[in-house]
Amino acid sequence: MAKSKSKKIHVFGHFKKKKKRKNSETATEQQPLKTVADLHLEVEEVAQTMKDNIVKIRDREGKLDVMVERGEVLREGANQFAVMTNRARRKMWLRAHRRTLILWGLLVFVIIILIVAAILIILWKSGVIFVD
Repeated sequence: MAKSKSKKIHVFGHFKKKKKRKNSETATEQQPLKTVADLHLEVEEVAQTMKDNIVKIRDREGKLDVMVERGEVLREGANQFAVMTNRARRKMWLRAHRRTLILWGLLVFVIIILIVAAILIILWKSGVIFVD
């Protein structure tokens, strides 16, 4: 019987990590040395970028101030709206319950008159109050 050789398939062979060289000499050798003029140009570019960023920051600051002012105006408007809605709610409640409040007020008034009358009658019968 002939033996067959099985081939191993390496599917994940492509995903192995490759070791990076940590040789700083090769990195500096590839880049040419910069001249003073090149360095001055880079410094000027960075300075211009910083100036542009400062201008953008000032613009944002101004926009933020405008937004804060708008927020305060909206807050004041919301407070006024809340006050007005509370007043309107009270008025509507009073309109809806006006008759009920009047009837309860009359009932309490009649009860007070009856209690005062009963007290006066009791005092008159007991002889504390003399009517001529």
